[in-house]
Amino acid sequence: MRALACLGDKTTYGEVISATATWFEEHKPIAQTGDLAWCSKCQGSFPVSGTAFDWSEQQPYVATGDQVLCGCSDHMVFGSTTQYTAGISTPLPSTSVAPYSAPTAPGVTRFAKSFAITDTHTGLPVANRAYIVLVDGYRKVGVTDAEGMATIYAPSANSVIEMHVVFQAPCRDLTELSEDIA
Repeated sequence: MRALACLGDKTTYGEVISATATWFEEHKPIAQTGDLAWCSKCQGSFPVSGTAFDWSEQQPYVATGDQVLCGCSDHMVFGSTTQYTAGISTPLPSTSVAPYSAPTAPGVTRFAKSFAITDTHTGLPVANRAYIVLVDGYRKVGVTDAEGMATIYAPSANSVIEMHVVFQAPCRDLTELSEDIA
């Protein structure tokens, strides 16, 4: 049996920094596939691959032994909840830092769309920035790559994709709405 992981739980090189499930452990949300964990070795936040299908809402929950999808092949989550999954962890091999894509059943066609995320002020790519997407109403989270790219996977070519890039203020001085007050 493996303990489910929630917001703030430790990982090999950091901790779980986002958790989006509607199920809680003592006022802390449980983490799901696609939620983020910090990696002190890679110096960034990366999605977590959950394997607790017996507890899932829209996506599998994250439990002890599940993998953080950064460049470290041994970056695992340590769940602390009193809620457990009976399933065993089968983490995906980590070969390089890349946008996370959920596994699909054999014979299932996947569709993807890539977005170049750029700063509207400088025009430069926004690298390693967290984002939230709704794909046909299902919430997913991720992180842009080193070139500011985000690849979003969807069940069909007609899927509706809505994206929100998470910004940390202040990124720069906001002068667009300032007025001279005399």
